[in-house]
Amino acid sequence: MRVSNIVASLSSATLATAMALPFLSIPIGSVTTASIPVASPTNTAVPFSSEATALLTKLAAIDTAITTIKSSIGKFQPKNNNVLDVVEIAKSLGDNGILNLAINNALLQTQSLNIKLTSDESQRITDFFKTNLASHYADALTLLAAKKDDLKNASLKNSGLLDTLLGGNNFLDTISNGLQLGLVKQDTLSAALIKILDPAYQSVFSEVASIIQKILDGSIRVVV
Repeated sequence: MRVSNIVASLSSATLATAMALPFLSIPIGSVTTASIPVASPTNTAVPFSSEATALLTKLAAIDTAITTIKSSIGKFQPKNNNVLDVVEIAKSLGDNGILNLAINNALLQTQSLNIKLTSDESQRITDFFKTNLASHYADALTLLAAKKDDLKNASLKNSGLLDTLLGGNNFLDTISNGLQLGLVKQDTLSAALIKILDPAYQSVFSEVASIIQKILDGSIRVVV
């Protein structure tokens, strides 16, 4: 299944353009978010704990990083051939970029918790992964695939400066290595979250996490 199908199933109106791209193919079998059942809360709504609130803040930072990266990619203009724009995008997605740092912070927050999340808290996190993270990952990485060649052409205009600013690394290597690290960290985060979710939401969350994993894996193969 192509990423366009994944994106469509996420009901993200912002993906209308990205969905037309034919070359970011991410097979995921028959799983789409449209087929994911919505688990019903089992508890009466209660205020979120301070731990859950802190965790949601860290998860929101991942979403902010993704949308920031998407914005940077979207603003890139091939006619300008600005190598600094290429560097900014590569560093944002790199090992120590804003995305990996945000994922790592959320992972540390999750691992520090010694509680089980309530049904309402579990629902909020599951919905956030489905509605925000999965959709925005698809947005940003599909756009990255669409502009890969333009970014590459810009990098060739001043390869010396690019190598200096990226420490001698090819910008595609920087992005690929960063995405591979992000995939590992995102999978680790998802596994840690499942352990503290209300059991009623674990299966639903697992399916959403699997879609995110496949989106990341597919994007790595495209930029290599």
